[in-house]
Amino acid sequence: MDPYTNANGVQIAIDRFRVRVFPRLDPVFDQYAARAKLADKIDARSGATRTCTVVVSEQEAVLLAAAFGYELSGGLGPAVAFVPEPARLFVGAGVELLCYDLARPRRLWRDHADCGIHGWEVIDDVVLMSAELELAAWDTAGDKLWTTFVEPPWSYSIKGDQVQLDVMGEITRFGLRTGRRARGS
Repeated sequence: MDPYTNANGVQIAIDRFRVRVFPRLDPVFDQYAARAKLADKIDARSGATRTCTVVVSEQEAVLLAAAFGYELSGGLGPAVAFVPEPARLFVGAGVELLCYDLARPRRLWRDHADCGIHGWEVIDDVVLMSAELELAAWDTAGDKLWTTFVEPPWSYSIKGDQVQLDVMGEITRFGLRTGRRARGS
């Protein structure tokens, strides 16, 4: 049995916002979409085997109701990073990546992560995305800073303003914001 079929969503509260994530099409999505400042339905029924629903509200106002189809494809189910200031939402599931500006509700971009996203991490003013074959960074405004290819098994850690990347035992260090290799790395 597919664990996502009957899975409940998760809701988190951050500052004055509520972010709800459902690993399927929420049964009341159309009601959220009718009230939302931005309703974004992408490939929710076209051949994708799964659907993710994300709803963001600020007090009683629904800012975003989004639903999109995705394939697991080596990655994990839905993952989100929310930055209250400047109200940016980074969403990923399977190979799909999306970023929303919730201050003036609109989709900023749609991208993909080859072989699937694993998760997001927010470090100061940088948002890191780890995927099966990629580590990438955006600033909190949603602008891409850098990306690098990785090959499993891999891991990273942050030391100050440096990323330490271990790809199959080979260690490299580079700037968190710049993506430039550190000297001697």
